[in-house]
Amino acid sequence: MPIAWEEHWPTSELETEHDRRRRNDVLHTIGNLTLVTRDMNGRLANNCWHDKRRMISESSENSRLMLNQDLRMNEYSGKWDVPVIMRRSQKLYDLALRAWPGPDSNVWQQ
Repeated sequence: MPIAWEEHWPTSELETEHDRRRRNDVLHTIGNLTLVTRDMNGRLANNCWHDKRRMISESSENSRLMLNQDLRMNEYSGKWDVPVIMRRSQKLYDLALRAWPGPDSNVWQQ
């Protein structure tokens, strides 16, 4: 979701102020972020999710960067909204916990 979502990804008139705040809250979460080249970032800009997903998919087909592989999956093919971003945030958080366990984990007790 682009930072300027209000201008480029308009909401329905039926959405509440709470819904708009939730969109702003997820902008800078891990679920809404990924790694792309500077050139790709400029091309993605404020495009709709369908176009962004297609461009990321095409560029990551031969990439070894696993972070973008889930964006190619059907799970995210419909729309990019707050629930999807929150679900992806949780997924990436869980992966990070497995990769970098904290001192309270069982890994340190072995």
